[in-house]
Amino acid sequence: MIPPAITPFSLSVLRTAWRRRHDPPPEDLLLCGSGAEALFHLLSFLRETRGCRRLLLSPFNCGSVWDAVTAAGITPVLVDFSGPGFALDVAALRRQARPGPAGDAVLFTHLFGFSPGYAEVVACCREQGLVLVEDGAHLMPDWPRSGACRGDAAIFSFGLSKALNLGGGGACWLREEWRGAFNRHLAALPQIAAGLAPTLAGLARARAKTHPGLLAVATACRLTKWEQGGGGAFRKTPSHRRRFGAVTWMHPLQRQLLAVLLGDVAPQLRQLRRDVFAAGQAALAAVPGVQVIGDPAELLADNAPVRIPVAVAPERRAAVLAALRQRGLWASPWITRLLGGADVAADVCPQAARLLERFISLPTGFTRAELPRLGAAFDQQVLCVRKTV
Repeated sequence: MIPPAITPFSLSVLRTAWRRRHDPPPEDLLLCGSGAEALFHLLSFLRETRGCRRLLLSPFNCGSVWDAVTAAGITPVLVDFSGPGFALDVAALRRQARPGPAGDAVLFTHLFGFSPGYAEVVACCREQGLVLVEDGAHLMPDWPRSGACRGDAAIFSFGLSKALNLGGGGACWLREEWRGAFNRHLAALPQIAAGLAPTLAGLARARAKTHPGLLAVATACRLTKWEQGGGGAFRKTPSHRRRFGAVTWMHPLQRQLLAVLLGDVAPQLRQLRRDVFAAGQAALAAVPGVQVIGDPAELLADNAPVRIPVAVAPERRAAVLAALRQRGLWASPWITRLLGGADVAADVCPQAARLLERFISLPTGFTRAELPRLGAAFDQQVLCVRKTV
């Protein structure tokens, strides 16, 4: 049981969304069943209309990304990191890319809301004529309209651990000149409307998994096993196309909840998570051998992190995870395997493989009242690790 990274909508926000449920959806966002479905439709569109056959991406990704890429008939090409952080190796990107009118696409993942090496990847894609797709599952979905997005398209997710938690759903954004062709591409596919009952069930699950009392009970009952963190599994054949064969539209209630959250809650949520990130950094500074991964200055100014990525020595990782989870800090590997499998990781992406052995993520789903407890919990973790290692 890995809980969401944020406290979701309040019941008053949900009532407001219910009253507005017949408002039209945003014109520049395709709102569909999941982020993976949005990525599948986008890549299928690029393959059929622009001739893209390969996608260059980091192996440090969710397994659902691999499913969507292979189901769309796109060949994934893995690109390693350039150092100890998440920044893609731009030199390797240049070597592997095939530019041209029907050239490659690049998937840039804003992992946990961080964007290391983003400007360099954008420059490389523009110089090489590559299509830049951005995985914004950990970003706010209004981010392209803020002018910060420099890619050709972006996908978003509204699952239980995402920037805006709607209990499910996803979205796709494209540059304006592609939207007409993209809409025609989608119109030729079967259309599936989301039902109210599963929508309400997803929203109820989102509420339940972030209720402080229920989380405390789950921790006391040891229902928060960190070993359940997800990861990418290697699949040799694109056998998941049937999962993405139609457009599954989000329910109007989810659409209106998204609109209310973006308009009324997003600014406060951004500030809260920046506060938590700063408090987390201060607390982590006192823990020997635990370091925040990446450069905090590369956090997008218009966003905030959904989790705090940290690294520890491989031999201490299990003890640190266990100590943090026992104190309700919800530490998780989140990624337990690299896309492509162990052999590919060792041969093609050694930097990502080394990072995987040291990686832990911490949530930013605290309230302001809980922030003072963060440093105390880390102090307890230090004492526990010293006794167990």
